Amino acid sequence: MAKEKLSNTDYCRAAERLNCEVAAIKAVAIVESKGNGFDTQDRPKILFERHKFAKYTNGKYVTSHPDICNWTPGGYGTAASQYDRYGRALILDAQAAMFSASWGKFQIMGFNFAICGYRSVQDFVDDMRLSEGAHLDAFVEYVVQNELADELRNKDWAGFAKGYNGPDYKINQYDTKMADAYKQCKTENIDCSKVVKPQLRPVMRFGDSGNDVRSMQECLVTELLLCPGDVDGNFGPRTEMAVKAFQSLNKMTVDGIVGKNTRKALMGI
Repeated sequence: MAKEKLSNTDYCRAAERLNCEVAAIKAVAIVESKGNGFDTQDRPKILFERHKFAKYTNGKYVTSHPDICNWTPGGYGTAASQYDRYGRALILDAQAAMFSASWGKFQIMGFNFAICGYRSVQDFVDDMRLSEGAHLDAFVEYVVQNELADELRNKDWAGFAKGYNGPDYKINQYDTKMADAYKQCKTENIDCSKVVKPQLRPVMRFGDSGNDVRSMQECLVTELLLCPGDVDGNFGPRTEMAVKAFQSLNKMTVDGIVGKNTRKALMGI
């Protein structure tokens, strides 16, 4: 069954979180994946990076498999060949293979799983297989945590591309492509004030504050891991220690970050 496409409602809730225009987010998707998060076989679109596979395997397969493990970028082949290349790498080193592919509608590299709020790259990949909504949530968190929202908001395409695509962004003209795509998307003139937007639940980390943090702290009190007097809506050292204790008790990755999996286990949402 074909995967559900993002709706304007989805885009509007993301735009609200980033305080930017829907057209700006859509422009990134058009440039990164031609606007489609899945291929004709309902697999998330990927691009396998052989130089990343070399990095994450310490060059172990450079001699034996130079087409998929190489210190030099390139050699991508066709879009249709990406899963073949990825599959061969998966047999050699599954984690490195997942790290070395960019995923979905916004082509986020697997090694960025943690900053997108996932406890493991496997969890990230599993979610990328589900829906374009998961692709969008990962993109929003990536932009927030890498402090690229201002560039997206101001349509500073060179600044955004440098942070999103890397310092060599000009080689593929990411900035000019995004600027052109934005002009195209802007003509849709979506009015988010008329769209009902469900809440996008953020990842919570040390230093965050607000009602979401307070609700999370109350759950930690229920688990007897935090004192009632520490429920103040501020994600400080005591809260971080309590989150780590909860993760350890539940056999989760102990990182002190309340991402999707920790939030679901702790808060049920």
